[in-house]
Amino acid sequence: MEGTHFTRGTDGGPVPTQLATWGGDGPRMLPLYYVSAAPQALYYPDQPEAVKLQHAWTQVEVALTQHREDAIKDVITGRKKLSDWTAVVQDHLRKGGRQAAEALARECEAAQKA
Repeated sequence: MEGTHFTRGTDGGPVPTQLATWGGDGPRMLPLYYVSAAPQALYYPDQPEAVKLQHAWTQVEVALTQHREDAIKDVITGRKKLSDWTAVVQDHLRKGGRQAAEALARECEAAQKA
C-alpha cells in the first residue's frame, strides 16, 4: 500500500519503507514474515531485459528448489533412504541442476574478468 509499504522515488518508482523491508518489527522479528510474504516484485527501472532474465531464472530456480527440498524431506521423514541420495542428486542434475551450475560458473567467470 503506497505510503505504508512504499513511497515514490524521484523517478516515480516504488521505494520500500522500513515496514515493507523489515515487516515492521526490525531485525528481531520472527521469521513468520517470510512464510506469509508475497513473492518479491521484479522491478528494475529502465532495465526490462534484466526483469526478463530474472523471471526466467526464477522459474528454473523454483522448480529446482522444490525438487531438492522435497527430496530432503523424503529422507528426513523416512519416505526415502539416505542411500537413495545419489539417485536424488543425479535426478536433480538431469532436471536442470547441471545447467544451473554451468550458468552460475559462467557468470562467476565473467564477473571475475570484469
